[in-house]
Amino acid sequence: PLKRERSSDLMIPRSPQRRRLPLVLLLLAHVALCGAAKSDRVLHKTLLTEGIVTLPNLYTAAELKFLNAAMDPTFRSLAKEPRSYVRPDTMLDLGIFDRVLTRRVKDVIFSICAAPVLYQFWFYEIAANSNHSHVFEEREGGWHRDNDSAFTPHNPSHISITIYLTDVGKADGVFEFVPVRPDTHTLSPASPVVSMLGPTGTSFVWHRSFFHRAAPNTGPTRRRVLKISFQNNKFKSSNLEPYFQRLAEAFPPGDVEMDLLLGRYHGITPPRAPAAKMPKYTHVAATRVMNETSDRIVKVWRKKRPLKA
Repeated sequence: PLKRERSSDLMIPRSPQRRRLPLVLLLLAHVALCGAAKSDRVLHKTLLTEGIVTLPNLYTAAELKFLNAAMDPTFRSLAKEPRSYVRPDTMLDLGIFDRVLTRRVKDVIFSICAAPVLYQFWFYEIAANSNHSHVFEEREGGWHRDNDSAFTPHNPSHISITIYLTDVGKADGVFEFVPVRPDTHTLSPASPVVSMLGPTGTSFVWHRSFFHRAAPNTGPTRRRVLKISFQNNKFKSSNLEPYFQRLAEAFPPGDVEMDLLLGRYHGITPPRAPAAKMPKYTHVAATRVMNETSDRIVKVWRKKRPLKA
């Protein structure tokens, strides 16, 4: 907290300059300490307490149609895979990378984290006609916290953006989330659950350290999503070398935002990226309670420890 000036210092200055100077310094210090704009600080608080918010669609219907059409041949060739990907290398080959990492998407990333580094950046499909979650199926129906994330009470450090590229109903592998701060809540049958149902284009942001899962995709259509995960620059991204090497070659140093996203400032003080404007977001209400849990999943939660920088 900032030390306040005594009222006498401000009310009876010796000169106009002396009166203005403490106020200016106080304002500058406040901005420097708080960093984000007021709306972004509210978003940070929401991501730390509820863990998830919905966004206006980050892509237009025409943009989504273009992206799906560009990727359809690749995904068709991988249709037998239970989980198939279009990663940054393929996006570059298809000529769609700039259509994916748009100004709107960058604004969301940089309004949440001033110095973000990419961790995941890919489209993927999960198999249809399945009776189990596509990840961590052995852990109580897929419920888990990401082992490669951390929860810190004052900073939403490990965040994902998800955009649906197919319609997602109850039977289509819907993303589900427990909107309760993970360091104050033990998973139980009464835990509230958010089911992120929505048409193609549905967009939302969530904290990776909260409990979540993909429900079984029992429907006839492979569910396709775009997932963009990023984390604070102080956490090293283990995915940069295997999945982002060609991307780094395509974007030589010099663009502050791309330099940050590609981890070029890890281990050193990063520069401040240009100010970003966060689109209006919406709180998400829980739609049901879990009705299922076990001692095992509670123990998994209790063993979770924050990552070291």
